[in-house]
Amino acid sequence: MNKQTKILSSITLGLALLFITPAGGQEAASIDSFENFIVRPGTPLVDSVSVYRLTFNLSPEVYGNLDESRLNFDFPESFGLNSVDSVSFVSGPLERIYRVDKFRVEGQTVEIRLKKAGGDGDDGNSDDDDEVDGNLGTEIQRVVMEVGLFRVVNPRVGGLYQITGTVFKGDKIIAGPSLSELFEIIENQPGPKAELQIVFTELISANSPKVNTNQIFTILSKIVNKSSFASPPVVIELLSDGQSSFQPQKEVGIIAGGAIAHVAFEVTAASEPGTENFETNIVSHKVLELEPIDNQAKAIIQSPALLKLISSVEDGATVNLPNDEPFAVAFELANLGEAAVGRGHYILTIVGNEINNKPIVREGEIAVGHPIQYEYSSTRSGRAVVVNFKVDRAPIDSNNLQPAPIIDNTIEFTIIEKPVFQRKCADSLIVESNPFNPLDGPVTFLYNLCVDSDVEFRVFTITGEKVYSDKFTLGSQGGMSGTNQILWDGRNDTGDMVLNGVYVTMLNVLATGETTSLKLAVLK
Repeated sequence: MNKQTKILSSITLGLALLFITPAGGQEAASIDSFENFIVRPGTPLVDSVSVYRLTFNLSPEVYGNLDESRLNFDFPESFGLNSVDSVSFVSGPLERIYRVDKFRVEGQTVEIRLKKAGGDGDDGNSDDDDEVDGNLGTEIQRVVMEVGLFRVVNPRVGGLYQITGTVFKGDKIIAGPSLSELFEIIENQPGPKAELQIVFTELISANSPKVNTNQIFTILSKIVNKSSFASPPVVIELLSDGQSSFQPQKEVGIIAGGAIAHVAFEVTAASEPGTENFETNIVSHKVLELEPIDNQAKAIIQSPALLKLISSVEDGATVNLPNDEPFAVAFELANLGEAAVGRGHYILTIVGNEINNKPIVREGEIAVGHPIQYEYSSTRSGRAVVVNFKVDRAPIDSNNLQPAPIIDNTIEFTIIEKPVFQRKCADSLIVESNPFNPLDGPVTFLYNLCVDSDVEFRVFTITGEKVYSDKFTLGSQGGMSGTNQILWDGRNDTGDMVLNGVYVTMLNVLATGETTSLKLAVLK
């Protein structure tokens, strides 16, 4: 980095220091003059655009009375000042005490009005206001100030120049007028100019061109020197039509003939969603700027992803199941923000309906707009079942590649079944068709069990001869608590179709010792 680049970077970053001289040290100068008044132009070449850094010392008495004051900087008539794009004002640890209220250029004078930071809706620290009372204490002897003047067109004639500084409070001069040290503007060297062209500008982010509010991203420009002549240092400026914050100018060093330079601007996206357009330009009168091929980029600024877990049953609710119909619940992630998200991971745990004395656990991926369905069938045993659904890994925000925050990532509720103790198995056994024609298909027997049990099913002739038998194990269809069914196709144990007649079917519930029977007529 050359000296000019260092100067411009120092201006752009707004660096400043507060020098404190202990009492008894160097004696302070008069309050009506500037001390160490130095002007440093960033690109001190004739007919070029510069950023000027003005540094000077003021006494604490003057500094303490800068509220509603005017800083006037008078350029010489031969300078030819006509415009200043923006100004800055900083001073070391006290930098938030004052801010630039407004400025104007009139003739060869730049007038800057200062105001207390924190007052009249300013975002500064209002607690500092009480400290600006014209008395900063005897231990502070001089305060070093810095003023930045941005995009000032240098004079067309080289030579030595001085600026006069004055501080006004109302109609009264409280410091100055004081002349700065001499600074030099150098004549351009005659000869051909380098030809620079911006060939592309792009927004660099994880999900370009989409970024989140307040997200940091990069605007990158590629500049090519199309000539065989090396270019002098130039300034690249970044403009936008929105509220994102960034350093508006960067200096590029010498670009050799045929060489390429890349300039990266770090940008912090605006705090409100919207679309923002960016443009880069070359700022220099010392080169020939060719028509850019691509000097624009667009940012789509979105609110960050903000997820909320929702379900058809509220968290902490109790669900009473009054019948045997299946109960269904859906869990879903809703995105309250604009940024897209990927897939997350969930764990569903059911306690109270154990298999092999272990809770039921299901897990898998979950995505916005894709509900997870869970169905529960009541056994009417009267037990309480706790359902817990948790998103244990959040989906990733596509714009910043960070896990999206989730509001309430867990939903838990209780299912209480209606018990059936009053109805015995003997009262529940029915057959769907009687008489029964086996040529039309099997017959269905229905019955209820109070508990899981081994069950024996047998068919006898009217004289007591066994025709058919089957056994159902505990917990399986035919042997589980709740409604069960048995199908019989009308064949005996050897597989032969039984004869027409009346048969006796018998059901034994081994867990309770219940036995029930009914007669069935077979008629083909």
